[in-house]
Amino acid sequence: MILMDEALQRGWGIGSAISLFILAMVAQTVVWDMFGFVPRIALDFGVVPALVYDRDPLIVFTRANGFPDVTGLLATFAIVVLLVYLQAMMVEIPVTSPQLRGIRTKVPLQFLYVTNIPVLLLAILVADLQLFEAPIARFFGLNSLAYRLYNDVVFYLSPPTGLVETALNPLRSIIFAVSWLALSVAFGYVWVEVAGLNPASQAEALVKGGLEVPGMRRNPRVLEGLLSKYIYPLTSLSSLIVGAIAVAAAFLGAYGGGIGLLLAVGIVYQYYSLITYERALEAYPLIKRLLGE
Repeated sequence: MILMDEALQRGWGIGSAISLFILAMVAQTVVWDMFGFVPRIALDFGVVPALVYDRDPLIVFTRANGFPDVTGLLATFAIVVLLVYLQAMMVEIPVTSPQLRGIRTKVPLQFLYVTNIPVLLLAILVADLQLFEAPIARFFGLNSLAYRLYNDVVFYLSPPTGLVETALNPLRSIIFAVSWLALSVAFGYVWVEVAGLNPASQAEALVKGGLEVPGMRRNPRVLEGLLSKYIYPLTSLSSLIVGAIAVAAAFLGAYGGGIGLLLAVGIVYQYYSLITYERALEAYPLIKRLLGE
């Protein structure tokens, strides 16, 4: 993976190897859940072989034990369409450049401002908690209070798989949904501050780029106050949206999981943007000079 990533960065392709591996893994999961089949094992097959084998859509509409069903298939298509639509949404801030004779333009802020980072960090947190579950059980004992409390936390933070498991334990489903939404917002704000996407950093970047908002002074603090009216509401709203998508995907049993679909759609959209950018540079070589490439 490291060698492939270095080759891509040196010009033998676009994007990164990590993104390609993630996209391939999610695509493999989706295809297997749709068409996977293991002979002589009655339950280990995807939804399409199940429909052919059972010949009754109602039987496989909500399959138990986490096996793919028609509900998950419909949820997968719906979530992918929704994510593609949300990825294309932008919030534009009008700016001007005195160096270019007052040419007016717009700085686009992506509607999903935090992208998929909050739920990705949340999934890493849950995976780490699950990783330490066995060592804690060996250290404190299976009947100890510490292990039981830890096990309850892991159980309620872990996503259910499908409608059947969601309906069988409504308390767990409610706690899971509320905790994931709250933690998504918290991780979203943490990511905005750590990654330099906060209003102060964005205002400083605009000033260094020679841009200013019409009718306002070129003062980073003034721009920071204006950008905070856009960035912080976008952070809260986008964190809630990606958290709600991940929760809905877990409840409906979407193929690849909500986090996997968020990553896959984001990677495909990133590659689409890169290819569009490369084609624009090929069609208009003057852009390379303006960008210093």
